[in-house]
Amino acid sequence: AAMAAAAAASSHDEDSSESRMVVTFLMSALESMCKELAKSKAEVACIAVYETDVFVVGTERGRAFVNTRKDFQKDFVKYCINEEAKAVELQKTKSSSLDNRMTVDSVEMEALKKSVEDYFCICYGKALGKPTVVPVPYDKIQRDPSALIVHGLPEGLAFKRPSSYDATTLKWILENKSGISFVIKRPFLEPKKHLGRLSDSSHMITSTGVSCPSIQVKTEPSEDSGLEMVTVKEESEDPEYYQFNIPDSSQHATSETSEDPEVEVTIEDDDDYLPPHKKTKSIEPVNDASTVGRRKAREFNFEKWNARITDLRKQVEELFERKYAEAINAKGPVSIPYPLFQSHVEDLYVEGLPEGIPFRRPSTYGIPRLERILLARERIRFVIKKHELLNSTREDLPLDKPVTGVKEEWYARITKLRKMVDQLFCRKFAEALGSTEPKAVPYQKFEAHPTDLYVEGLPENIPFRSPSWYGIPRLEKILQVGNRIKFVIKKPELLTITSTEVTQPRTNMPVKEDWNVRITKLRKQVEEIFNMKFAQALGLSEAVKVPYPVFESNPDHLYVEGLPEGIPFRSPTWFGIPRLERIVRGSGKIKFIVKKPELVTSYLPPELACKVNTSGK
Repeated sequence: AAMAAAAAASSHDEDSSESRMVVTFLMSALESMCKELAKSKAEVACIAVYETDVFVVGTERGRAFVNTRKDFQKDFVKYCINEEAKAVELQKTKSSSLDNRMTVDSVEMEALKKSVEDYFCICYGKALGKPTVVPVPYDKIQRDPSALIVHGLPEGLAFKRPSSYDATTLKWILENKSGISFVIKRPFLEPKKHLGRLSDSSHMITSTGVSCPSIQVKTEPSEDSGLEMVTVKEESEDPEYYQFNIPDSSQHATSETSEDPEVEVTIEDDDDYLPPHKKTKSIEPVNDASTVGRRKAREFNFEKWNARITDLRKQVEELFERKYAEAINAKGPVSIPYPLFQSHVEDLYVEGLPEGIPFRRPSTYGIPRLERILLARERIRFVIKKHELLNSTREDLPLDKPVTGVKEEWYARITKLRKMVDQLFCRKFAEALGSTEPKAVPYQKFEAHPTDLYVEGLPENIPFRSPSWYGIPRLEKILQVGNRIKFVIKKPELLTITSTEVTQPRTNMPVKEDWNVRITKLRKQVEEIFNMKFAQALGLSEAVKVPYPVFESNPDHLYVEGLPEGIPFRSPTWFGIPRLERIVRGSGKIKFIVKKPELVTSYLPPELACKVNTSGK
């Protein structure tokens, strides 16, 4: 009995501590809201009571008023205490009516369900690395049970909504809640992505004493896996950020050949810190007085933002290096070979990151993600399945470039797949012409006459084009539905072409060659555009090479305006063909802003640096 009492006291203290943390966090958020209201000339006064603590928040005038009226505070505290006593007395009255068979009335049953529901929300919030309660997505868990593991439930008891449990089970959960915890293994699959997967009740999550096998944190969603990230906080993502920049299915109107890796741009929903040149443009009229007032009140503080994000990135970098050192049994922090983790996601990965946050270099995260990672620091763990993969880092391998062996392996794979798809298309095209021998497909003719020459049976959102423009995911999808693909030729006369127009089968030429020539030409073209625009911003007549790292380090003083929507400024070597083409088409709108020329003069040739005016803009 003494042990049970001690356990109950411990559980109560834990609950009280958690509740106090939640209250403190929410009051801090309320105080921040009051500050924002004050900027709009609104006054707020608020009194909050939690146990023996009294919180007074509000605008400056609101707090001053409440602090001078101690009688208000005392009356409110007295009222709260009386109401709490009434509630306790009411609960005692209801409890006394329970019989020995543990039957409960509907009121208590609802209270039990609510208590379990609240605790599950606390556990889910902890699993996400958040200090607040987060509603549990039961529908997503039921559709994709392997994404979440629940520890601490009795063996054989499936995790489900509290409303599905009986009174005995609910009471057991509340009495043993200190041993219950949630572990998020990976983001949830979207419904459309896993139809036909586990769906019946026999596949509900079952708690056992043995932890389930870990599933690695993916670097980014891609068509290869069929996964879509389900993020807790919406953040602007780069749709072309994939391990090998696999084309996004939504961009089927342009050539999708950007197979080179790209890094994420740090543009996130954080109005307090977001640099002004990265904020979305307002569509409100400029003559709206309230809009102007808000814009002035929200003026960007670069020093605050830069200091904050620099400190957070340093903390996350140190955290990652420490955890990595633990994984390889090394002393002290160790530099992480990020490209190797990106290239070998099956054998090198990280567990315990908050939901929706892929593992990558801290310099690519924004403030919201950095903060969430630090909140989850205790759960983060590096998993090294093949230590031999790390040996290459000891040979001074350039860590900022893709691993050559991986790129070669990828090239061999995509070459083989493109050849297979081209052979499939040639065979299906021949069938449409009534021939048994494969025939070269005149892709340009199909592109020029889409209503009279087209292809049916391709996977959803995959347009018909030459296989040399597809990435690995789409090639694989096409091969999976090869039997249902059908060429439709309504006007055979359109295929009557001269020998000079014949398109040779792609299998007779290196599939990489035409892509490589095109992307190289486009990158050079964009590089020249950037160099000339940069020179114009400095008042120079001849093109100057852009020091991209300096622009990245000084976003408030060096930035670029006029880029196509959704395309961040970076070195052209990181762009794929679709973005390069959009930049070239919109080059007339591009403008470099150099507010502090002294930041870049050291990167210019001496004969040009002396011509730059550093005394003013």
